[in-house]
Amino acid sequence: IKGTGLLGFGAYGSINDEVFELSDTNEGTSVQELQKRFPDAKLSNPTMEMLGLVETLKQFADSAEHIVINQDYKGAVNYGKLWNYSEGSNQRDPKAWKPKEKYIQYLVAEAERLIEQIESNGGSVKLNWVKGHQTGSSPHKFGNDQADRLAKSREYINTFVGGIEPEESISGYEGDISNGNTDTGDMNVPPQGETPVEEQTEAS
Repeated sequence: IKGTGLLGFGAYGSINDEVFELSDTNEGTSVQELQKRFPDAKLSNPTMEMLGLVETLKQFADSAEHIVINQDYKGAVNYGKLWNYSEGSNQRDPKAWKPKEKYIQYLVAEAERLIEQIESNGGSVKLNWVKGHQTGSSPHKFGNDQADRLAKSREYINTFVGGIEPEESISGYEGDISNGNTDTGDMNVPPQGETPVEEQTEAS
C-alpha cells in the first residue's frame, strides 16, 4: 500500500447473494504469525498472494462449500498439489512448481491442507488464473476492483466470521482476492451468477 508502510491483502465474494469481505495488513495476526515462524520471510508480492489465499480458505475450513478461485498469481495454480486443482486454467504449466523459500513452502502446504479439509467435508476447490486489473466489460472486473479496494483499505475486516454455516454450504462461493503490496497481483473468485464449480469447463 504505497506511502503507508503497510502491505495488505483483501478478499471479496458472495454466497447466495450475501457479500463477504476480508482484509488485513502486515500488522495483522496472520502476517505476524508467519514472521514469527519464519523471521527471514520476505513480505513480497508472492508471499502476500499466498497468504491471502490461505486466509480465505480458512474461512471455509469447516464448510462443504464448492469454491472457484480465479486469481492473477501464477504460483497459486502451479505450486505443489495446488497444481492438481487448476486443471484447465490459463498459465498452468505442464508440471507443478516446487517453491524454494521455506515460508512459501509453508503457505503452499497450508493451502493444500485446507483444500483437503474442505474436500473431506464434501466441498471442492477449483483454482484458475485470470488477468489482473481488468478493464472494459470483463466479468471479473467488479470483484477484482472490490478486492483491490479491500487490500488497500489499511484495516482489518472480516465479515466471513460467523457467516459460513456448514449446513447452508450448498451453492458455491464466489469472490475475489487481491494483494495490495503493489499495483499488480489480484486474486479473484467468479462474480455472482457464474456457472457452479462442478459445471465449469474453463477458466473465466
